[in-house]
Amino acid sequence: MILNFKQLHLKSGFRKRCMRGIYSANFQSTTYITIEISAFEKVLVAIMQDYARTLAADIFLYDPHIELIRLLRLSGDLTAVRTARERMSSVYPLTEELWLDWLRDEIKIAEAAEEKDHVLQLFEKAFKDYLSPGVWLEYVQFCIGFMAEEGGMQKVRSAFERAIGAIGLHPVKGSIIWEAYREFEHAMLCGMQPAPGAVQTASQKEAETAQIARVESLFKRQLAIPLLHMQQTMSEYKTWLDEAEVNPQLAQTYDKACSKLQTITPFESKLSSSESPHLEEYLTYIDHEVSKNEPQRVLCLYERAIQDNCLNAEVWIKYTKYLDSVLKAKSQAFDTYERAVRNCPWSCALWLGYCRAAERLQLPHDQITDLFTKALGSGFASGAEYLQLWMGNLHYMHRRIDWHSAFPEDGDPTFSLLKYWARVEARFCHNMPKAREIWKKVMQSGVGSQAEFWLEYVELE
Repeated sequence: MILNFKQLHLKSGFRKRCMRGIYSANFQSTTYITIEISAFEKVLVAIMQDYARTLAADIFLYDPHIELIRLLRLSGDLTAVRTARERMSSVYPLTEELWLDWLRDEIKIAEAAEEKDHVLQLFEKAFKDYLSPGVWLEYVQFCIGFMAEEGGMQKVRSAFERAIGAIGLHPVKGSIIWEAYREFEHAMLCGMQPAPGAVQTASQKEAETAQIARVESLFKRQLAIPLLHMQQTMSEYKTWLDEAEVNPQLAQTYDKACSKLQTITPFESKLSSSESPHLEEYLTYIDHEVSKNEPQRVLCLYERAIQDNCLNAEVWIKYTKYLDSVLKAKSQAFDTYERAVRNCPWSCALWLGYCRAAERLQLPHDQITDLFTKALGSGFASGAEYLQLWMGNLHYMHRRIDWHSAFPEDGDPTFSLLKYWARVEARFCHNMPKAREIWKKVMQSGVGSQAEFWLEYVELE
C-alpha cells in the first residue's frame, strides 16, 4: 500500500496519544494503547508500530530507522522522533540531510540555555560522522545567536574558525563558509560607522581600524586558497580596497593559488561529471595530491571520498593507512578508525587497525580488550577473518609482556649461555662477526669492568 505521507495532517491530540503508545516501552514492548481514530490513521499507526517492532528485533536494520523517523517527524511529536533519531545515531552515522533535519527541529525549540547546549552537543556528534558543509554552515549561523551573551563575539569567531579548518580547503564548497565569515565581519564593521555628524572617539577609531584589518585578513587568507570562483573574490577585494592597489605579495600568492586551481580543475570536473560514488575519480585525485605532499588537501579529499563511499572498506583502509604511516597522527587515526568501524563493521582489517591505534595511544588494557570483544560481534564474512582477529589479539597480548621483569638476567650472572653461543658461532659456524656481536652484548650488560670477561673475549679472538 502506497501512502502519500506529505499530505497527512494528524490531529494534535491524536499525534501525542499514538506516539506515546508507540514509544511507551522504548522499543521493548509490543503493548500499545487503543485510540478511536479513522481507518486511515489506523493504517498509519500500524505502519509505525510495525517499524518499531522490527527495530526492537534487530536494531541494525537501516531502512526501518529512516522510515520511522520520517513518519514520526510528520506526526509532530518531537519527543518520539528524538528518541528514534538517538537510537539510529547510536548504531549508524547519519547523513548530512538527516543531521540537518534533526538540528533544525531542535533549533526551533531551543530557548533555554540547557536546550541550546543540547543543540551544540548534537553539532559535535554530527561533525564526527562526515564532512558536511551544510552542517558547518548551520553551526556558525546557530552560534551567531550567542552574540548578545558575554564573550559571544569570540564564540562566533571561534565557530567560524573551526568551520574554516574543516571545509575551508574544499575547492567547490569552501568559499561558502569563507564568504559567510567575511559577511559577518563586514556587518560588524558597518555597525561601527558613526552616525552622520558624529565624531568618533579614539577608542572607536581604534576598534574600527582593528575590524578593517580583520576583514582584509579574511580576504587575504581566502585568496591564498584554490577555490572555485576565486576571480570573483579578487574582484570583490579590489572593490573593497576602493582605489588602493593590491599588495604585490598578495598578488603573487593569489596567482599561485590560481595556478593550483587550474591543476585540480580537471579532477573536479571528472568528479562532477561522473556517476556517484565517483570512486575511481576520487582515488586518482587523492594520488595526485599525495604526490604533491599537501597533507591538509589530502585529508579534505579523503573526507569527501568517504562521504560518497562510506560503505567501501578499502577507502577507509587507505585513509587510515595514510594517517598511520605518512602523517603518524595517532589521535586523528584513532578517531578515524572509530568512524570507519561504524560504517564498515564487517571489515576485520579496520577492527585490527582500530585496536592497534588504541594501543599506540596507550589506552587502558580493559578498553582495548573491549574493542576486540566488539569486533568479535561485528559479523565477519568468513572464519579466516575471525582467525585473523584472534591472531591480532594474541600479538597484542604478546607485546604487553614485560620480558625484562618476567625473565631477569640474574638467572645466568656469568652469561654462560651467551658465551657458549658465541663459541659455537666462531668455531663451528665460522661466523666471527656474529660472535663479536654476542660478546658486545655481554660486555654492555654491566661486566665491562671485570677482567675475566675481557680475558675470555681475547681468548675467543
